[in-house]
Amino acid sequence: MPKYDSLLLNCGGGIINRSQKSKQYRGAAALAIGIGGTGVAALAELKQKVYQQLEPDNPDSPVPEYQHIQFLAIDSDPTDIAMMRGMARLDKGREFFSINNLNLAAALRAKNLIEGNASLNWMDIDHIGGLLSTQGAGGVRQVGRYLLISRASNLISTIQAKCTQALKGMDGPNLDVYIFAGLSGGTGSGCFLDTCYIVQKALEDMGMAQFANVMGFFFLPDVITSKPQAASQPAAVKYYSSNGYAAMKELDYLMSLKDADDWFRQDYGTFKIETQEPPVNMCYLISATKSDGSLVPNGFQYCINFGGGLRYGLSG
Repeated sequence: MPKYDSLLLNCGGGIINRSQKSKQYRGAAALAIGIGGTGVAALAELKQKVYQQLEPDNPDSPVPEYQHIQFLAIDSDPTDIAMMRGMARLDKGREFFSINNLNLAAALRAKNLIEGNASLNWMDIDHIGGLLSTQGAGGVRQVGRYLLISRASNLISTIQAKCTQALKGMDGPNLDVYIFAGLSGGTGSGCFLDTCYIVQKALEDMGMAQFANVMGFFFLPDVITSKPQAASQPAAVKYYSSNGYAAMKELDYLMSLKDADDWFRQDYGTFKIETQEPPVNMCYLISATKSDGSLVPNGFQYCINFGGGLRYGLSG
């Protein structure tokens, strides 16, 4: 069965008439980044729609290529990536940046090392010690952020390589960056703001900041709690909501740093960021709740399909 994955509709396959596909937008290259479980799900949905609905660079080849549309999944749990199938699946070797640490518990027990590390001066190590999970960030925002910062040097290099690849052969330097993240889990909620600023730093170091447009698409906690299996666990709903509330407070403040006459400052080990700029140029909040307060049916899939709908911004 695996050899036929490219023909399965639920794996992003199927036989689609070339005349029904749209041409790629050539005014700007694109880099799409998904962070954490919900962000990666939205990223995978976008890639599937790109493969189904946009003309590839090599229309006569059985293996389509989209050099100017690059994808990058960032997660602490590789399970979802490993289970993906089909031609449009995210490639674990080229499109997955793991921030997982198999020795996480031991690393976080090294309290003296953490307290002596300038890049980790925000951590409340005494608080998170009893919350550790065997999978990824385990829903803990501080753990997610710790994992990302531990690999920040590699991440900024990966982002720059993706930008370079996307712009190769383009007539101009324009680049659209789409960042997807859920605000309820430990990885998405804990990493999304640092990732946004690291993207901006990567672009600045490449001399591309003025040519780039960084857009954030952030999924509110009701997106994940719209899943019946999540909604049936009151403890999980509580920490999803707590994570989302904290993430929203931080996002709201950082979007208006100049008004508060404040700065975002973070030491990432091999580089530092000090800025008054917001984390993204444009911010979109995605909810599974309708205006009357009821949930959208099949809310999670409905919301991540929003990411897939962005393919219209990639077409000419």
